[in-house]
Amino acid sequence: MQSIMNLKIKYRESFRPFAPSVLRERVAEYFELEVDSPQITALAMGLRALSRAKAHATRRESLQAVLALPTANNVELLAAIAGRCWEDLQDPDIARPFLEALARCEAGSDAFAAVLADLLFIPGMREPMLASLRSPERSPQLAAALEGFFGRS
Repeated sequence: MQSIMNLKIKYRESFRPFAPSVLRERVAEYFELEVDSPQITALAMGLRALSRAKAHATRRESLQAVLALPTANNVELLAAIAGRCWEDLQDPDIARPFLEALARCEAGSDAFAAVLADLLFIPGMREPMLASLRSPERSPQLAAALEGFFGRS
């Protein structure tokens, strides 16, 4: 009964990944970031709120616009997308720019490895992610980040 109510009345997913958050005052304890931008934080918060929107086209357009920004390689934005909008990453038009931004991420290869590993373990995400990673159109940066990911022991 509870699963039917969650699915049909509350529109909840059966699986929701965990996206940790950190207080602004304590960011330096967990991340080595050179930029502290309230605009990035506001944009990440907007993405988190947008993730519950029923209008798929609105989410898709918003994600494409965010991933086209010069600040798309910000770890906070990428974490918000991976944690809240992961279903939209099944679309290759969103997955490719996301993975490219993740490869250029200011937090480095550890962030790339952590986010990619989390996405690959979400049911139904492995094939779309691997298809985007295998794309012959991927950048040398993404190829190098991928090589570092699979070269880890």
